[in-house]
Amino acid sequence: MKDIAWHSLSAEDVLSALKSDPKNGLTAREAESRLEQYGPNDIEKRPTFRFYKIIWAQIYSPLALILIAAGFISTFLKDYADAAIIFITVVINTAIGAYQEGRASKAFDKLRGTLKTSTMVIRESRRQEIDTALLVPGDIIFLQSGNRIPADARLIETGGLETNEAVLTGEWEAEIKDTRPVDQKTTIADITNMVWMGTSVNDGWAKAVVVSTGEDTEFGKIARLVTQKKEQPTLFQKGVRELAGWIGVAVAAITLIIFIAGIFRGGSLKDTFLTAVAIAVSSVP
Repeated sequence: MKDIAWHSLSAEDVLSALKSDPKNGLTAREAESRLEQYGPNDIEKRPTFRFYKIIWAQIYSPLALILIAAGFISTFLKDYADAAIIFITVVINTAIGAYQEGRASKAFDKLRGTLKTSTMVIRESRRQEIDTALLVPGDIIFLQSGNRIPADARLIETGGLETNEAVLTGEWEAEIKDTRPVDQKTTIADITNMVWMGTSVNDGWAKAVVVSTGEDTEFGKIARLVTQKKEQPTLFQKGVRELAGWIGVAVAAITLIIFIAGIFRGGSLKDTFLTAVAIAVSSVP
C-alpha cells in the first residue's frame, strides 16, 4: 500500500482498497490485526545520545588533525602561545559542531512529542477516543479546529476544512481542503484531499480514512532522515571532505618542502621547524 497514490483515487475507491466502512469503522479484531501488521502509529525512538561520539566526529577530520598535531608540536618545542591559540581554535570548532548535533537531537524529540495525543475514531460502529499510537490504516477519524492530525489520511467528508502544513511544506498560509481526487503527480503542497501527520487543523471539520501510520507517513520519513543510524552525506558534504583531504596532503607536502629547504639554507632546526608549522597552521581554512 505504500506506493498507492491515494490522492488520485476517489474516496469510495480508497475505502474499498482499505476495506473500511465509513459508518461502522473497523472491528476491534481487525484493528488489532492491522496493528500487528503495520506496527504502532509512532516514530522510532532516537538511539541514546552519545556525547563522546559527537566530539570524535568533530575532531576526526584531516584539517582538525593537522591543527592538533601542530598544537602538540608547538607544545613540545615550548612555543606555548602558538599552542594555546591552536588548541583554543580546535575547542571552539568542536564545541560549535557538538552544539549543532545536540540541536538536531532535540528537534527529533520535539517531533516525537507532538504525536502523543488521543484521536476520535469509529470502531465497532461507535465513536470512541483512542491513543493515537493505536491508529491503523483503514481507521475512520474525525478532525476539528485545533486538532493535531495524527496520521496521513484521505478526506471523505469536509466542512470548511483548513489546515496548517508548514511542518511539511514550509508554507504558513492555511490550505483549503476538499474531497475531490487530484492528479497522481501533484506535489504534497498542492494535494487538497489529504491531511498529513504532524500538521494541524486551523478551521472547520473533517472525516477521513487513515492511509499511512508511523514511519510510513510523510512526517515519519522526515523523522527517519533525522535519525538515520548511519548518516548519508550530501554531495556537498562529500565534496568538502574530499577537498579537506587534498588540502591536508598539500599542507603536509608544502610543510615538508619548506622544512627541508630551510635546513639546506643553513637555518636552525628549531626556527625552521617552527616556521614550517606556522605555515601549516595558517593554511588550514
